[in-house]
Amino acid sequence: MKNVKVNFALAMVVIIVVALTAGLCAAGAAKLGKLTNTTVETLDEERISDDEIDDVEGYGYILRYLGVGVSWLAELILWIVAVVAGIYAVLLFILAMTARLTFSPGRKRLLIYRILMGFEYGLQGILAVTMIDILVDDFSIVLFGIAAALILEMIFSARNTYSDRILE
Repeated sequence: MKNVKVNFALAMVVIIVVALTAGLCAAGAAKLGKLTNTTVETLDEERISDDEIDDVEGYGYILRYLGVGVSWLAELILWIVAVVAGIYAVLLFILAMTARLTFSPGRKRLLIYRILMGFEYGLQGILAVTMIDILVDDFSIVLFGIAAALILEMIFSARNTYSDRILE
């Protein structure tokens, strides 16, 4: 397999992982939205069916509605993360696909390929730095493994891209 195809395949793995993350966040947000709506309907039915609401019962309703508000905020955050991750995945895909389609052993097209892949590695680097920043605050073996794999992928692909190996 040529190194250009290897670079593209590795970039696609990163893109698929980011897109899956976006999909999982969107699915979680949708599920949380349905649960929140069901809870609000249940609370409204309970509140309307009560003839008289005592103080303690009223405080209970207030706390439960506050919980629903927090759930709504969590849903909003999940939707924002899903949209940002989706846009990020699309941008990574556009760069990788454009670089792959423009590759040619000729001098000018090779330069364009290297520049586009530089932008690809820059975006992947932002992702790696973000994961490392999260790891500094809260260590996770899974996130450490993903960050290490991403960094190793970037090093391997960059070595292929910026050396004469890309012509092989």
